[in-house]
Amino acid sequence: MLPQSGRSAATGRCVASATSIPAINSPTVYSKPPKMLFEAVTAERGFLPAVDPLVRLPSSLSVFEDALREVPKLAVGNPGTLRSALTALPEFDLQQLSSMQQQQHVFDTLPEPSMCYSRKQQRALFSTDGSNSGNDPSNDAELWRAYMVLSFLAHAYLWCDGPDVPQTLPAVIAKPWAHVSVAIGMPPVLVYATYNLMNWKRLDPTKPLELGNIACQHNFLGGMDEEWFRLIHVAIEAAAAPAVAAIQPLQQAAQHVRDLPTHYEHGNVLPVCCLCTAEGLFHGAIEAAAAAPAVAAIQPLQLAAEQVKNAV
Repeated sequence: MLPQSGRSAATGRCVASATSIPAINSPTVYSKPPKMLFEAVTAERGFLPAVDPLVRLPSSLSVFEDALREVPKLAVGNPGTLRSALTALPEFDLQQLSSMQQQQHVFDTLPEPSMCYSRKQQRALFSTDGSNSGNDPSNDAELWRAYMVLSFLAHAYLWCDGPDVPQTLPAVIAKPWAHVSVAIGMPPVLVYATYNLMNWKRLDPTKPLELGNIACQHNFLGGMDEEWFRLIHVAIEAAAAPAVAAIQPLQQAAQHVRDLPTHYEHGNVLPVCCLCTAEGLFHGAIEAAAAAPAVAAIQPLQLAAEQVKNAV
């Protein structure tokens, strides 16, 4: 996992501080459907999910999946058609999500969801001692799928049905959306993670994640423009993965250089490699060796830049 020193506004992903080194995992082969979606940055996919995103919720919640797939068609109907259809949806049964079943005691004690919870608050909610003892559901693929479906439905209700923008959402969307948002520590809004990072599928699962073999899972109005506007983002994220992976040796090299001994001269702290002495030359060689990972990281950065250029 990345260090808990900050969080990206777009994805909710943890951001490394200047003194921390993020975990970059090797590609993993999964023998069953994934449960952990945004567990770590990977050398193969960068900030994209380590495994292909889920494409459906459990069958007991299929009515919401069906409604989302109908949004582009309902949006071309008379004003009010789409909102009426979404308002008529049944209750979203949170108990059909495995992580919500395991954490139901948490939600039983929550007030009506009317606020956004910070990542720190979210972690405290799902830990008996405040330290998050393995109960944190924020990376659960099924919860993220529910979060994406409800986010799309909420934004479609607001923006895809006539010129007037309603001031409230129907409870059948708003309540489960707020609860799921609390569970994964994200705000109830459509974010970059749900609009792009996990809103794709491979047309042929045996072929690479690249343009020509990916398609968006969901659109608001449909069409080539909306589809390709986001697929380019997915392709760039995938092509840039080697550059993301190269960050780790760069950080390690910076840490090694910073940890070198210092020498006090005229009241100033100077790196020993700056001293024009045999000892200084010796430590300069040490510094060069410490920086070797950074030099080695240049090539994958260059290759990644070339791949990104070719992707677009």
